[in-house]
Amino acid sequence: SELRQVKGELKTEKFKSSAAEAGTKFANTVGSLLGSSKIERQQQEIDALKAENYMLTMQVSNKDRQIRTLHSDHQSDIERLQRSHNRDVTAKQTELDCIADWFPDVPQLAASADYCREVGFSREQTQVLLTLKPVEYTGKLRSPKSGRSYEADNVTARLEKRHSTSGSGFTLTINGTPILQWFKQQFEKLKQAVLPQQSRGRGIG
Repeated sequence: SELRQVKGELKTEKFKSSAAEAGTKFANTVGSLLGSSKIERQQQEIDALKAENYMLTMQVSNKDRQIRTLHSDHQSDIERLQRSHNRDVTAKQTELDCIADWFPDVPQLAASADYCREVGFSREQTQVLLTLKPVEYTGKLRSPKSGRSYEADNVTARLEKRHSTSGSGFTLTINGTPILQWFKQQFEKLKQAVLPQQSRGRGIG
């Protein structure tokens, strides 16, 4: 009887122990499955974010390199064009200095050409005047100073070289008269023609 009782107690304890161990293993297994699945998903998300961040970093780095390259190329183009421009300017200045040394009248003739064109001579007429040859002209001549235009009827225009204490230069003449003086003469003629008409108008009034 005691032996049966002891055996019964042993079986009960063994069953309880086995059940407890089985329950623990089951609980651990379920918890492990559930927990590891969530952790794995989180780790996958972390890995994906890390990969995306790496790709974005690489793209930004590539863009930075491209921008630096473009900036460097652009700066090189500017410097190259600036050097070319400076060479051209130096060459032109050297050419102008050479012309001024060998042909000192050229700058003054160039200014005279502009003046001839401004008062009313055509390009072809100006080219003849620059050779210091006379030009027969009929038409209007405009005073750059006053802005008035005067009729020139079959006059002879010529560029004449003049010398003065301030240096030599060229004067445009109309029938041998310097054009500034000619403009004054035309203005006086116009004024004299207008005054009698005004006097007659006052007398009539």
